Amino acid sequence: MRFSLRRPHSRPSSSPLPATAAAAASCHRIAVLSTASPSYAASAGGAAFLPTVRLNRELARCARSCPVSALARFSRVLRAGSPPPDAATFNVLLQCLCLLGRLAAARRLFDAMRGLAPGLPSVVSCNTLAKGYCLGGRLTDVLDLLSWMLGAALQPNKRTYSIIIDGACGMGYPELGFGFLVSMLRGGLFPSVPTYSCLLAGLCTRGGNLKQALVLYGRMVKMGVRGNIVSYSGFLNALCRTEMVTQAEVLLGDMLVAGCPPNVVTCTALVKGLCTIGRVHHARIVIKHMVNLGIVPNVVTYTTLMSGLCKEGRMGEAVGLLARLGDAEQAAILAQEMSKKGIELDHIGHCILSQGMRRKV
Repeated sequence: MRFSLRRPHSRPSSSPLPATAAAAASCHRIAVLSTASPSYAASAGGAAFLPTVRLNRELARCARSCPVSALARFSRVLRAGSPPPDAATFNVLLQCLCLLGRLAAARRLFDAMRGLAPGLPSVVSCNTLAKGYCLGGRLTDVLDLLSWMLGAALQPNKRTYSIIIDGACGMGYPELGFGFLVSMLRGGLFPSVPTYSCLLAGLCTRGGNLKQALVLYGRMVKMGVRGNIVSYSGFLNALCRTEMVTQAEVLLGDMLVAGCPPNVVTCTALVKGLCTIGRVHHARIVIKHMVNLGIVPNVVTYTTLMSGLCKEGRMGEAVGLLARLGDAEQAAILAQEMSKKGIELDHIGHCILSQGMRRKV
């Protein structure tokens, strides 16, 4: 099975730091040693003993905060010839190179792994390199790596698919991610909540596929998977953008039931959707519910509602709402926003606004 996608690689990174380059060169020397000295490869593949376990823990801990230091530490171990590295050691080194963006060096190490320790490269190795490719925006290389895995009888696991789905969505290919989700489910693997949420958010972007998002959300509900505020907000906004406001109202209810309270952005999107289809009265009810939930409407929320009122010829209500705010600065900002939208207050409107502000004072 072969996956392909035409996409230019990301621009090459700037020249690496000397320490990084030296450490990467050490990884290259490993490959030379493994082919030139069978005894080294054998010792590296032997049973891991306590010093090697300690080394791996130290490298893994160091890799999370400073990959360069981890590579430099391994260079010293390589020069000393002890303790012998094992499969876990090389996977940590691969991770360091990927985190540093040294993807060419990471690939060289990956290709040389077969002679370094038994069981290499493993699925963990593939996942590490795939993550590095995704961070570097190299989706074509990720798909080629997946094809290599299948050809080498290395079965992708849940982590593999999650990395590829997240990467595809992050690089603007949510439909490709959806395809991998289907493959994942067919293989009996179930995505994590973050993977579902990432894919749902990706499908709801302007370049996404709302039909697939609806299918995905239906599956999430059926399986009891709860999204997060980012995915829910993106989905609700997409529904409102396509005037599927009734579904958006249902989604808002689902959010509350799922224990994921909406924020001001989510509610404002629903207010805009309701105003777009002429349901301004319901938009006002949503704002009341916002206040009851402790969500403070912002300038965009009120501007959206007042624009909806004005489009229905209800200028008096719009100005009355503006006057009831009781905040001169906020009212002035709202008036400016309304003006940007082409909605100008007439003489009566200014009088109502002035009287309302005086009463608040």
